[in-house]
Amino acid sequence: MKVLYLTYRKTRDNIKISLDISKFPAILFGTMKKLDFSDFPWLPPWQPISPQGRQAYEAELETELTEAHSLFGIPIRAIARTCDGDDVLFELMGQRCRLVVVHMTFSGRREQDPRWPQAQFFQDIDDWVMRSMIPDLARFEKSQSDQAA
Repeated sequence: MKVLYLTYRKTRDNIKISLDISKFPAILFGTMKKLDFSDFPWLPPWQPISPQGRQAYEAELETELTEAHSLFGIPIRAIARTCDGDDVLFELMGQRCRLVVVHMTFSGRREQDPRWPQAQFFQDIDDWVMRSMIPDLARFEKSQSDQAA
């Protein structure tokens, strides 16, 4: 199996990220039939959710969704969350877009506005890695370096 090579270099003013996409693991680029994140190379701020946490996040999402929300009634499975915010990665069961990042409100009640909680859809794992996980890493590293300064 190929290994994910991700390097980033911090400078005083920014972070530079470079990727060698030829060395991404086989779970990326559509080769994974079933989403299995057991050995996934999580990058900060993303971290996997425990089975107990999974149930709690799924229940909270179900509570927050109004019938007019695009996710209402779709079977989902919580996979991961950010350690520095309210974003949760869900697998969409039986849908064309397989993943969604939901910016949860944690209000404990149904939202009246169908724009909440906010949802960003991804075709598959590589789409999510490139458009969410890697940019989130850069944002996280910048915020950590800003805090240290």
